[in-house]
Amino acid sequence: MSTAYSQFKSRLKKEWQGFGSPELGRANLPNADLWNERHVSHWHWLCDNIYTNQSCIKIAEKNSANRYMQQHTHRAGARPYVQHALAASKEGKELSLINNWGGKHKDDNHEWINEVAKKKYEKMEVERIALIEKLYREAPEGTPHDSIKLTLEAEFPIMAKELGRKGRMIHGIGNVPHIHSNIHRVSACAGTNSEVPELRALINQLTINMLSMKEQNGHLKAQVESLLRQSPGQMSEDDFPHPSTNF
Repeated sequence: MSTAYSQFKSRLKKEWQGFGSPELGRANLPNADLWNERHVSHWHWLCDNIYTNQSCIKIAEKNSANRYMQQHTHRAGARPYVQHALAASKEGKELSLINNWGGKHKDDNHEWINEVAKKKYEKMEVERIALIEKLYREAPEGTPHDSIKLTLEAEFPIMAKELGRKGRMIHGIGNVPHIHSNIHRVSACAGTNSEVPELRALINQLTINMLSMKEQNGHLKAQVESLLRQSPGQMSEDDFPHPSTNF
């Protein structure tokens, strides 16, 4: 949805620029299929407050320059990196932001988008493996090597070092507190999801017990009716078999 909105904004501005001057741009509405019968006042507001506003123009020029200076761009979309990493782990892949970063900087043919991205990933991966080896050496004797796993938080310093960091932001990854929040929120959901099979098994067992009780009570009812037919008026309540309440 965010991509469609960005494309819509970009197309509107290109339509305005295509008229050749701010005056002509304001006087002519965009393509009818694009504008979709919106009120003309909306177009005038865009022209007056966005396209010709000096503050907005400076911001747009700065953003354009920043995009031009980017050494590499990811293909992860608007979805947070941590969610991509957690989704990959559910498919059997190792849970790693670094590995996920590498995967999101490759094209559809699994080729690196450029050499800069490749080298950054290789540096981060070397440091990640070195940290795993360090933890393995410090682990108790007999610890299986493949049991040593890095937490996502442990990868943050590695990524900050190679990708750069400004305040709480790791370039290309996002705000570290937000990443922490995503990890804990998704982990909590994962914990809840892990209980689903147990709950389902409990429900199945309760269903079996209820069906068994229903069957037993049916047999008891038949016995009572049979006894009543055989000895009408000669049986007390204590003579009746009582339904089982044992689960």
